[in-house]
Amino acid sequence: MKNTMIKSLIIATIMFAGCGSDSSECAENTFQCDGDLLMECTADGLVESMDCAAEGMMCHEEMGHCMSMDDTMDDTSSDTQMEM
Repeated sequence: MKNTMIKSLIIATIMFAGCGSDSSECAENTFQCDGDLLMECTADGLVESMDCAAEGMMCHEEMGHCMSMDDTMDDTSSDTQMEM
């Protein structure tokens, strides 16, 4: 009985681990990161906006753009700002 309960909990955990947020529920004109991909929420759901890694950058969800992986903050940074 105890083994059956443990197996059931493990299976339930695995099943729900793959569930993410539904892209149809995102707020339009907002951004999310999927790894190094900058995703924009449109009326049709999430769409890839930019591959930050391909530009040698990292995704910055809160600012809605790719940013340099350089941790120095100076006037020579090469952030890519997304136009809205």
